[in-house]
Amino acid sequence: MATDNTTTPQANTPTTSPTRTTEPPTSTPTPQTNTPASPTGRSVLREGEKEVVFFEGRVPVKACLGRHGLLYVLLLGWNLGLLIAWVQSWMTTLRLTSQRVVIIRGLISRDEEDIPLYRGSDINFSQTVAGRLFGTGVIVLHSDDVTSPRATFAIPRPQELKEKLRESMNKERIRYRSRIID
Repeated sequence: MATDNTTTPQANTPTTSPTRTTEPPTSTPTPQTNTPASPTGRSVLREGEKEVVFFEGRVPVKACLGRHGLLYVLLLGWNLGLLIAWVQSWMTTLRLTSQRVVIIRGLISRDEEDIPLYRGSDINFSQTVAGRLFGTGVIVLHSDDVTSPRATFAIPRPQELKEKLRESMNKERIRYRSRIID
């Protein structure tokens, strides 16, 4: 069997590629994913597991009235009491999810508390008479977080949200293999 050692003229000539202009890449927004990291720095979300939002937004005025704003209405008058409740409502933004509680307070300067639920140690709620009328109440979240050991916030449907947070708190403890040592 003979081999053909002949070369074609095109094989010996250097090939030139057409001149390319480099354009800056177009900036496409990358979607933000909520993949929390474990204390070791590794992602702890399993395949298909997402952060579920239970409540997000400003605290309704009726929640602020149910907390202690009704006392303001009776003592200071209707207009001033509603104004104080409205300002308190405007100053507080909540995000309650299956993995954390984020409370943002402030009108001009902002203070943000981010409490992971796996650090939660206890959760309870209370309702005043006005809160029962308006369907609102106050949730208190106790945690082992050094910066936010106790978070208090007024919210509509407190009993339902407290139960969702309690279930999520237990799931997060299991997922992070976290234990409470008394």
